[in-house]
Parts: sequence; C-alpha cells; structure tokens
Amino acid sequence: MSKFKIFKHGGIERFGITFVVVTGLFIGLFVAMSNMRNKDIAKAIKYDPIYMSDFKLSKSGTEGKVLGVYTNSEKTETLCYFKSE
Repeated sequence: MSKFKIFKHGGIERFGITFVVVTGLFIGLFVAMSNMRNKDIAKAIKYDPIYMSDFKLSKSGTEGKVLGVYTNSEKTETLCYFKSE
C-alpha cells in the first residue's frame, strides 16, 4: 500500500481523485440519459398525437369526451370531434 502514496497524505489524495472521477462519471451519465430522454420526447411529440380521451373545462367544470381526432394526408390540418356531457 505504501508504494501507491503520492505524497505524505496519500489516502486523502486517493479519496479526492476517486471522488472527482466518480462524480464526473455520474454527471456524464446523467447528461447522456437526459439527452436521450429529450430526443425520445421530441420524437414522440413530432410523430404521435398525444391527447386524453376525456376532459374537464377548468372554468365551467363541464366534462366531455374526445370522440375522434382526424388529420388530412399531409398532416397539415386536424379535426377534433368532442362531445360535452
């Protein structure tokens, strides 16, 4: 063990280096996972319609259901078919 000591306080130095390396790895892993998650969300929003099958208006409290969401072939126009109860 004594041959790995860099200076007089070798244990503190090893701890510091290990701490910095492990912290850097965790930060890199977090950044990579966050980047992948953001790409997945962007792809889902771009291609898949996201809507709830029922709703409640905040001001009047009126409840209703979404009966259908229709788009044209170019996906430039959308028709939402609602039914309020």
